[in-house]
Amino acid sequence: MNFKHPKIRITYFLFIAFLFTCCSDQKEDLTSDLTGSDRKITIDNRNTQWFVDVGLPVEVKQYLIPKDITLRTGSFFTSYCPIGENLLLVDRYSSSLSCISDSGEILWSLIPPSPGIDKYGNLGSVDVDYQSEEIYVVDRLLLKIDVFNFKGAYLRSVEPPMAFFDFSVLGRDEFVYDVTGKYQKNINGSDSTQMRYLFHKGEHLKLASPLDAEFDLDAIPLNGFNRFCRVGDDLMHRMPFENVSYRIIDGDAYPLLELEFSVNSQFNKVALDKGINDNAGYIYKNEIPYPREVVFESQKERTYVVYAQGRRFYLTCDDQGNQIINPGRYYNFGGVVLPSPRRYKSGHFYLQIYRWHYDFLQKCLKGNMLTEKHMQAELQRLYDEFGDNDDILILSLKFG
Repeated sequence: MNFKHPKIRITYFLFIAFLFTCCSDQKEDLTSDLTGSDRKITIDNRNTQWFVDVGLPVEVKQYLIPKDITLRTGSFFTSYCPIGENLLLVDRYSSSLSCISDSGEILWSLIPPSPGIDKYGNLGSVDVDYQSEEIYVVDRLLLKIDVFNFKGAYLRSVEPPMAFFDFSVLGRDEFVYDVTGKYQKNINGSDSTQMRYLFHKGEHLKLASPLDAEFDLDAIPLNGFNRFCRVGDDLMHRMPFENVSYRIIDGDAYPLLELEFSVNSQFNKVALDKGINDNAGYIYKNEIPYPREVVFESQKERTYVVYAQGRRFYLTCDDQGNQIINPGRYYNFGGVVLPSPRRYKSGHFYLQIYRWHYDFLQKCLKGNMLTEKHMQAELQRLYDEFGDNDDILILSLKFG
C-alpha cells in the first residue's frame, strides 16, 4: 500500500477512526451492561392465585430436624448456609449455629473462642467463603469476626474497623461492610458525606458509594440483616425499604435494578415518612407488599423476588421482562407442593415447615384436592391438633 498517495492516506485514517468509534461504542455498551442502571422490574400482584404450577426445573432437597433436636439447634432460623451436602442453621434469636445432615444429625456447633463464653450472645451476620471453605461469624457484643473451617474448628478472629449492619466476604479476610447510618468521620479522613460501603482488606480501608441524601437513616431497622446477596459470581446489596438493588464490583457499587409492584408499591416511601414511627410495623399491619429477597441471575436475565404481605409470603419470577411465576399461596415445584420459600443463600431458596403441614400438602397433590375450600378447613384442623409440636423440615430449592 502506498501511504504517500493522498487518497489512500485519507481512506486509511477514516477506517481507523471508524474502528475506534465502534470500539468506543462497544465499551459504552459493556459499561451500561455492567452497571445495569436501566433495568426495572414490575411485579404484577393484582391477582394472587391459590395454586401455581411452576414451569421451571427445580431441585428440592429435604433436611429433617426431629423436634427434640430443636432444643439444641433452635427453631426460628434466620439463615441457612449449604456446607457440602450438609446445612449450617443460623438461629439469630437463640444465637445458635449448628451444622446438620439431611437426617437431622447435629454434626457440630460453632462455639465462640472467647474465654469464659460457651455460646454467642448477640449473633449478627454470618457469611461463608466457599473458595477457602471458611465460615465468618459476627457477635455484636464481642465486636469481632470469628473464622471457622467447614468442620466447625476455630481458625482465627478478625477485628472490623467499625460497627456495621451487615457484611459479605470477598476473599480471605477481605470484606465489604454495609455502614449506612454508622459514624464514618474517622475512617481515612472522610468528610461529612455519608457512604454506603466500607471495603476492608488488611490495613487498606475504602469508603464507597454516597448514600442518597433523602434516605432517612432513622428509618433503617437495626435487625435489617441479610442485605448482601451472592448470585453466582455476582454480589448484590439492598437496604431495607429500598427499591434499588446494587451490584458490588471492584471496590464500588452500581445500580443494578429497580423494583416496584403494580398494586400498592409504596414500601420504599414509608421509610421516608417522618410521621410513621414503626416503619416495619406499618408495612406489616397495612399489608403493603415488601420485598425480602431479590435475586438477579445476570446470565439468564432472570429475577426472583420473595416478598411479604402481612403474614403471607409470595414468590415471583421475571424472565427478560416476562413474569413467568405469578404470586400464589402454594406452588408445585416439580411434583412437591410448598408455600413460598422465605430465604436465599448461595444459589438456594429455603423454607421451614412442620412435617404435618408438608405431609398434608403432598397428600392434597396426590389426591387432586388442591382447592382453597378443602385446604383451609383441613389446615386449621391439623394446626389445632399438632401446632408447633412436630418435627421440622427445611426445604432447599435450586432452580435450573
